[in-house]
Amino acid sequence: MKNVTGRVFLISLSVGLLGAAGVAEAAKFSIEAVEVNGTPITPTNNVLVNPGDTIVCEIFASEWSLVDEALLKSWQVQLDSSGYSNVGPGVVRPRGWERPIPKISCLVNEDCPPEYPICLTDLRCTNEYHDPRQGAFIDSYRSDYIFYGLGELKAVDVSTLDYRYGSSLLQTSDCPLYNPPHHKYCGTLILDVDDNACGVFTIGMYDGDSEMRDCPYGFLIEPLELEGLTIDTQLPCDCVVDTFTPENCSIDARQPCNPDGSNTAGWNSATLRFNVGCNAANYDTDDFSVSEEPDSGNTIFVTSVNPIINRTTITFNRRITLGAWTCVTFLPTRYESCFGHLPADVTSDEISAPLDILWVIDCINGDETCKIHQGDVDRSGVTGPPDILRVIDLLNGAGVYDPWLDVLIPACPTEP
Repeated sequence: MKNVTGRVFLISLSVGLLGAAGVAEAAKFSIEAVEVNGTPITPTNNVLVNPGDTIVCEIFASEWSLVDEALLKSWQVQLDSSGYSNVGPGVVRPRGWERPIPKISCLVNEDCPPEYPICLTDLRCTNEYHDPRQGAFIDSYRSDYIFYGLGELKAVDVSTLDYRYGSSLLQTSDCPLYNPPHHKYCGTLILDVDDNACGVFTIGMYDGDSEMRDCPYGFLIEPLELEGLTIDTQLPCDCVVDTFTPENCSIDARQPCNPDGSNTAGWNSATLRFNVGCNAANYDTDDFSVSEEPDSGNTIFVTSVNPIINRTTITFNRRITLGAWTCVTFLPTRYESCFGHLPADVTSDEISAPLDILWVIDCINGDETCKIHQGDVDRSGVTGPPDILRVIDLLNGAGVYDPWLDVLIPACPTEP
């Protein structure tokens, strides 16, 4: 079996057939989804999911060709991590891949240090902070395990995202004899689908780095077929949102109208720019949903779209609500962005307060940077001294304005 370094969690696979001529015949590895969000499903190589789902996958060895006997000495299978991503914004992530558990061997819990107090069935210590079995493991206590009840050395290598699973018998005399149907469990992989994932992902295996060997000679079993897992998010991602204007979590600090009540103003549209090559004309009003936080009770929705090449401007039925977030969701990829209107909140810290007066002054003097929707409070087109007075008007409720002093807006729902 190949040498494996890194955190112990290895992956090695070999099946042996002894026929009249001692020739090893063909075999197969496959990855199958067996559970979605804690609910068992009929094992499949093509699973339909939604963004945010968790998938439990299992690796199987099967389809040995029989001559006289089918004897297995060792096996190894290596995943191809390139399938964890595709053309869309989201990815499929192996559970716990960002915080691998160190290999600490054990026989019982008492063998484990306090920081990793639990001994798992693969004789590895872990703790409750991590997923109990990380997301890549071999449950050798399963009755369908390929080496069930036999003395072996097994591991899963998670030192890279190209996880390797495998095992080798410690004694050739223990080589198991298999009879049809061959469908033996090799290991488990837990995958988390990003909330913004779209399109189809294919989790495959490396040809050449996956192998099975017979017993007792260690001959390669060839050819070895590798059948990957297709994960379909049921969402197209031919068009991905690159930018959204106003920017996510932007707050319009400007006056909602003139002090005498004339010239009502405020955001009533947004512009989305998609990836190069996207035809924005493929989408219409039904591809967008709009919500508020908190809900004002006054329905807001998209009334029209104006696509130009890979951009589209969506227009609402009214201006966004003062003191609330308006959130737009691009339904094909479930992309969401929010923006709000809180008069006098020049700092964009989600509260209108005296500090905003000083912030405008700093912006005028060049000590701070104000975007036009922050510093141009009187909507004159530039940030200047009159904006200082207008912030004071808004805070105190001069003219037709409601007083905005110490008014809060909730935390931005889509804050990164």
